[in-house]
Amino acid sequence: MKQKKNIEQLAKGMVSVYHGVRSAYTPVHQSHYQFTPRDLIKWVKGFMRYNMEAENPTETMSILYSAWISEGCRLFMDKLVTGDEKRNFYRTIMHPVVESWAVKNVEALLDGKLYKMEIWFS
Repeated sequence: MKQKKNIEQLAKGMVSVYHGVRSAYTPVHQSHYQFTPRDLIKWVKGFMRYNMEAENPTETMSILYSAWISEGCRLFMDKLVTGDEKRNFYRTIMHPVVESWAVKNVEALLDGKLYKMEIWFS
């Protein structure tokens, strides 16, 4: 039952991020800011690149959350032009992680990638 709840939280988070991106970044801002439901499908398919098997459930969820963030950034943030847009997107994608999933140590979850992303934004 807990696994079903985790899957529902991931799906709701994906839809939330998608709606946030779609409303914040429109073709009016940049002509290539065209986000469609296919982006959600690509996001899910992106999980196939990851080995989700781990020795314990906590490690498996950590891998899944990290993959969720990485794939979301790959699909959406890579299209964004300015550092401000990327920072705003980063807040959008991290909201479900911190609020809905109650992940306490995001830095550990991302294995140091958070620091690299913050440097990249500046």
